[in-house]
Amino acid sequence: MARKNFLDMAQFCQRMKEQGLAAVIAASPNAVFHTSGCLIITHNPIRDRLAFCITTAEGRQCLVVCTIEVSLCEHDSWVKDIRGYVEFKELPTHLLAKTLTELGLSNKTVGIDLDYLRESYFRELTEAAPNVNFVAADGLLDEIREVKSDGQIALMRDAAVGSEAAIADLLQEPLTGQSERQVRARLRRTLADRGADGSYLVVAAGPNVVVPGHRAGDHVLAAGEPLVIDAAVTYDGYVAEAAASCVLGAVAATAAETALNSVYRAGAYALRAGRRAGDVFAAAEAGARKAGGVLIGDTVGYGLSFGGKEPPFLARNSAEALKSGMTVALDVTYQHSGGPMLRRKQTWVLAADRARELSG
Repeated sequence: MARKNFLDMAQFCQRMKEQGLAAVIAASPNAVFHTSGCLIITHNPIRDRLAFCITTAEGRQCLVVCTIEVSLCEHDSWVKDIRGYVEFKELPTHLLAKTLTELGLSNKTVGIDLDYLRESYFRELTEAAPNVNFVAADGLLDEIREVKSDGQIALMRDAAVGSEAAIADLLQEPLTGQSERQVRARLRRTLADRGADGSYLVVAAGPNVVVPGHRAGDHVLAAGEPLVIDAAVTYDGYVAEAAASCVLGAVAATAAETALNSVYRAGAYALRAGRRAGDVFAAAEAGARKAGGVLIGDTVGYGLSFGGKEPPFLARNSAEALKSGMTVALDVTYQHSGGPMLRRKQTWVLAADRARELSG
């Protein structure tokens, strides 16, 4: 059966009309999922297997997908008009152009998220639909995704609870003597047992904690060295992110761990609707100075949608306003004076008076 439709169609159509758009074409995996409810697993890794969801300013919707994915879309999506192209025999951009004509969009202005679409595909599309005025609609598609409904937040909460619980359980186990790769495999299995359908995991120990996005390798975990675990996990397409760190073998929290938590709380206190994204960075940076260490990196987090990072980015000079209903990964990396570099990340939902952890 189709997923529940969380798309605010009235708002989407109104924003299109305000921007002079007759329709918007979602092309990226995130945007297609949000506008159609269809999560096409192969969409991202197989970049030639394009998928598009067209939404007109009058509220009509149509999916253009590879025929391999039609049955999935029929099951998952609330969109009923689904058109398929045969992979390697038909160009998806040509079927999209034909569909735009049939929807009466010739000689109209149509938005599309160009950041995802390769230049060669966009050239194919404009050659096949020369009478359509294509413009970038990435900002509009970001905007309609950034504030979540209660139903979406509930599904993201499931992802947050599962992710944080799996990491917490892992950190309670004796890990010294195991390789980073072995620890990552254990975490992946634990997440799958909890219902995760996808995960991106970083396990870094000792000198590797300073390497961004470190790929777990043969380094063997030893007592007294720092360990950082970072996870971006999807549960039925809804994502949450979490990171935690510790000093291996420490019986109680080290001074560095205690300081990290205080810095994190400073950032979390500033994380609320009506504030600027840069205010959160400033609060965490001030907390780091007070704790006697330094904040690492140019941001302390970012917005989360269905599958990845999106605006707002919690960067030093960002003036973007935070809004009630946004879901944000607050991600703080801190180095204590004379101590190791540690990291903490959790997924939060913003409200007018405060933010709350989705796992709480």
